[in-house]
Amino acid sequence: MLRKAKVFAGVVAAMAISGVAMADTNGMPDGDFGIDAISCGIENDTGGSVSAIRVESQDGANGQSWIQYNSGGAASRQVTIALLPFGAGAATNPLKFIFQSFEPAASPSTNIVTPFGVPFWGGNLTSGQWLGYVANTAGDAPNFCLFTVAP
Repeated sequence: MLRKAKVFAGVVAAMAISGVAMADTNGMPDGDFGIDAISCGIENDTGGSVSAIRVESQDGANGQSWIQYNSGGAASRQVTIALLPFGAGAATNPLKFIFQSFEPAASPSTNIVTPFGVPFWGGNLTSGQWLGYVANTAGDAPNFCLFTVAP
């Protein structure tokens, strides 16, 4: 898992250095990331597409956030989903990444929608811009989606 995290960090660093334009109005990235067979998106607890979520707290006031991996019909034996702080404040964010891995062997071309949460931590240190990353083992180019975590 550490090796995957290092590879992912390298991809994000390369994007930042190259100055890839990222945010558009629906939270999906702008830019050419290769084959668009797969994609990702951030959803609220009713399935609506969003570009911002709230920091999770224990008061029960926040709805669940979801990340969606869209397979584009690509059959894959493993799907990787990761979320990490991006841009200003990423270096000081105490939560470095959230990682999920799936092996959809029974239905390898399935879409995946999975919940996640970014916890409140140290006076909103986890707030700011975040990057969602989806990849598969079918040989498709990985894809990205940007979203904001608000206090």
